[in-house]
Amino acid sequence: MPSEDTTLATGDSGIGTPPPARLDASPKTDGTGHRSRSAKAPFPPVLLSRRQAAAYLSISPRTLWSLTAAGKIRSVTIGTRMVRYTVADLDAFVASCRGGRR
Repeated sequence: MPSEDTTLATGDSGIGTPPPARLDASPKTDGTGHRSRSAKAPFPPVLLSRRQAAAYLSISPRTLWSLTAAGKIRSVTIGTRMVRYTVADLDAFVASCRGGRR
């Protein structure tokens, strides 16, 4: 219980008031307890994952893989397994599709 001097000085009885805010608030998380990407990097990614690239083109990841295997969309391979796509290459693919059928 606070002393009378503290109660009089602050004008607050301490009943029904929320606890003080923590000064060491944790960084933004993505709902799983991990930091969100926006908390790490304030700039857009240079390379997109297969899933991100497929969403960018509004196609399925399988269709993206087929177009990549056919040589119609360029990709960047990092190491032996990681495949990424640049936005410029995806835009070039879209531009190449525009000149075709109508």
